Amino acid sequence: MTTDDDKTDDQTISFFDEMLGPATGNTSTDLDGLADEAFIPEPNELESEASGMLTSAGRSALVHLMRQGSILARNYGKVFSVIVNEAAAIRSWLTEVNLDMLLDERAGVAFIRDKSDASPEEEDEGGDQDTTSLLAKRTMKLYDTLVLLVLRRHYQERDVAGDARVWVTFNEIDNDLKTFLPPSNSEKSEERNLNGAIKRLKEKRLIMGVGADESYEISPLIRYIVEPGYLENMLAEFHRIAQTYGSDMAEENSDE
Repeated sequence: MTTDDDKTDDQTISFFDEMLGPATGNTSTDLDGLADEAFIPEPNELESEASGMLTSAGRSALVHLMRQGSILARNYGKVFSVIVNEAAAIRSWLTEVNLDMLLDERAGVAFIRDKSDASPEEEDEGGDQDTTSLLAKRTMKLYDTLVLLVLRRHYQERDVAGDARVWVTFNEIDNDLKTFLPPSNSEKSEERNLNGAIKRLKEKRLIMGVGADESYEISPLIRYIVEPGYLENMLAEFHRIAQTYGSDMAEENSDE
């Protein structure tokens, strides 16, 4: 069954395919294939890159970035390298539709965001103020937001400790949540609620897969969700909300 969201995604992809136009050379639309291929620009492509235009490899990388929403260097190293090399041209294309790309070379992360989400110093002075965007913003459930904040704090603690990759178990998340939520009369209900939140965060690519010991890897994308300076304040506010409306949060989360 085709949903409105599916139609929107298809329209977005079609729009970008049309906007980018036909590209010469490698135009593979398979992300795994793109990651495995070497990008060797032809002479005319080198000239295009120097003039600020996207090469064929850059066009393919941009289309994949739009489809995926984010690219991690450790998963798709060659795609990420193209994005880094052609960042200025990619941002130029995205600006035309009020989008921006956050690129963190050190962390190996690139992702698409609304241009309105960029900080003032990142915005070009006198830029277009139109707020229309291809990205649909959706409100998260309160419970999911709390799980996200707990994961963000866990990621921050392990990142500061020097962990290159951050993992967390179901029980660790559950125990952290219990410091914010009032006691529940149903352990099975708690488990169902947390499993549901984890599933939705996986869909948002903030949690990646399951390790050998049944642990989840927290995506480095999570570092851009909440600034460290605001994290503890937000958790304190959620503690207040949860103590007052804890049962309502659980009921909202179970209402699919």
